[in-house]
Amino acid sequence: MRDRETFIAVADIIDLNPKYVSFAVDRLSFNIANKMPIFNRYVEEIMGSSNLLEAIKGLDKIINGDPRLADHLKSDVVERLVKILKESDDVFIQRSAAYILSRAKFDTCGSVIREKATPVLVDLMSHHSYIIAIPVVITLTRLVCASPDYVRVILDEGAFKAALEISRITNRGHLLLDELAKFMAVVCRGKLLPSQECLALSILDELLQRRWATYLHIERTCFALSYLSYGRHVGIKQETCKMLTRLTTHSENSVVGPALGVLGNIARWGTVDQIEILAKDSEFLRCLGTSLLGCKPKKFQMEACQIISKIAAQSRTFTQDMHSAGLIDSLNGLLEVDESDLKMEAGCAISVARMHVHQQWRSEDIF
Repeated sequence: MRDRETFIAVADIIDLNPKYVSFAVDRLSFNIANKMPIFNRYVEEIMGSSNLLEAIKGLDKIINGDPRLADHLKSDVVERLVKILKESDDVFIQRSAAYILSRAKFDTCGSVIREKATPVLVDLMSHHSYIIAIPVVITLTRLVCASPDYVRVILDEGAFKAALEISRITNRGHLLLDELAKFMAVVCRGKLLPSQECLALSILDELLQRRWATYLHIERTCFALSYLSYGRHVGIKQETCKMLTRLTTHSENSVVGPALGVLGNIARWGTVDQIEILAKDSEFLRCLGTSLLGCKPKKFQMEACQIISKIAAQSRTFTQDMHSAGLIDSLNGLLEVDESDLKMEAGCAISVARMHVHQQWRSEDIF
């Protein structure tokens, strides 16, 4: 799948000694039993408004240390936290309330989260203080991950409009923009309406154009674009296409990978104009050659082969530029490698390019 981000194998618990597994489970149960009195004391103080700052910070800390305690958050506690988040004048109390809400469970508190927490969280997304804005964006991201259907709820409340406002403010810190990019990546994995896609593209365009963007910021933004453009055409702007081609020369593979993925989606499902932008970009052609010849990961080489194949199938001018950029020689070099799947992709790209060259020669002979 295109949206698969990790290939790390997770060890199966059956590979472990059952004695140690049993001991670990017993120890975890013992620990949570010891923490419950403290948890209940903090909850009582929050519900009674006594010593609120210490209680809410303590509850945030203990739940963050053992997220299983969040299973014991009831709907009345969540409703109280929403009221605190909305009415408190202390940004540190609001921050802790937001973080606690991010751990709330939909199966026990779903109606309160959807009906009461969502309007407050969306309203605070673009708060002038990053101390509040960052945990609020993190909370919305976690809630979407916990319940994908929650995307529709927050978008109906205007989450994209708030996100667009954040992306356009020039003095926002990189931590908030990093979290906003992650939020967009999570939301764009779902199915969006056409009007929502347009807003999402505007937000991602703004995020991608930030000059002081971090690697994480760019990587997450590119992942969001790749999710949004996978399997369908979306109106990615010409400036964004050109910026993506420049990112393929980035020194960090974590940036090159998702950027190359977006360009691959454009090559497969983009418009003729979008494909021509890629076909006429000489620097991008040189980068494709570098990806093929250099020591890039195999998945980058295979993606580059597919991009060449898809664009060559739709652009004769690109077929001519391929020869002048030396891409055919690069593809021929891949025919000598041991990996059969990589050889197949290179062979397909060469055959498509040669087919168009022969077609052009025949048409010139006719006319």
